Amino acid sequence: MAMQSLLNAILKKITPTKKEMILQQKLAERLIKQIMEMEGPHIDVQLCGSIARETHLRGDNDLDLFVLFPKKCQE
Repeated sequence: MAMQSLLNAILKKITPTKKEMILQQKLAERLIKQIMEMEGPHIDVQLCGSIARETHLRGDNDLDLFVLFPKKCQE
């Protein structure tokens, strides 16, 4: 088996399916919307990590959401 064929086979096994990626994105969007609709001092929510960079592995379903607060909340 040629090296490129082997790499392609591995990538096919570890890359999330389109369906998996769509479901993860929809969940992230729903959670971000819910957080932004909550009362509180937060000013933004960002999807970060491997899912945001599209470098996650198939079956790796953790979402990294960063909730941002104004600097005055540190005081």
